[in-house]
Amino acid sequence: MRNVLLSSALAGLVAATATVAHASPSYPVLTVPEHGGYAQINLPDYFSKIVFPPGTELDGKAVSLNHGKTILLKFMPNSIKGTLIGFISLQNGQVIRVGFRQRKGAPPPVWYAPGRDISIHHWHTPPTLHWIVGAMRSTVMYGKPKGMVPVHLPPAATIGAIKASPLAAWSSGGYTLLEYRLSSKTLTAIEPRDFYRSGVVAVLTQADVVSPVHSPAILILERSQHE
Repeated sequence: MRNVLLSSALAGLVAATATVAHASPSYPVLTVPEHGGYAQINLPDYFSKIVFPPGTELDGKAVSLNHGKTILLKFMPNSIKGTLIGFISLQNGQVIRVGFRQRKGAPPPVWYAPGRDISIHHWHTPPTLHWIVGAMRSTVMYGKPKGMVPVHLPPAATIGAIKASPLAAWSSGGYTLLEYRLSSKTLTAIEPRDFYRSGVVAVLTQADVVSPVHSPAILILERSQHE
């Protein structure tokens, strides 16, 4: 059974408030559920990299939403001893330091990182995280999203050195979920932000790199073109 970070969430994640304790004056500490649940981090600019200490146990990959300005993180149950420190690097050069600790019964935190929003675009409000997570999780685990119906495949696309070949497409409620197979003639890093365009609200990659011998899939949730 494949675990995937959503690309995921519990009902009420959007409305939940962050539980923040300042263990140090220099960075916040988010209290996350001990037995599952997602930390939502809203950033002032698009993120480029998240760095945790070696051995950190995430339940799946970090999920990029809102064109890379929102990320979801889920830690394995009882995997944090004390306080875990992570670093989030943004495209504007800012590095955000944030701590995480686990506590039984803690609500999934939603945190707005400090900083000036320098983005040019103002995107529409995406569907609820719970809905996004449910669609992507069921696709990864069962091969199709729950509650969505198959639609015509889009054409193949090329993004830099990466070719995206369509595998399947489903639609429901004004949104379309696309599944692509990625391929490349060279070893190439997969950057989720490269797959965002107008109308895209969530991207889930199932690997960090693509190569001649490794062709992972990617899921893209976007507003249906007829909307």
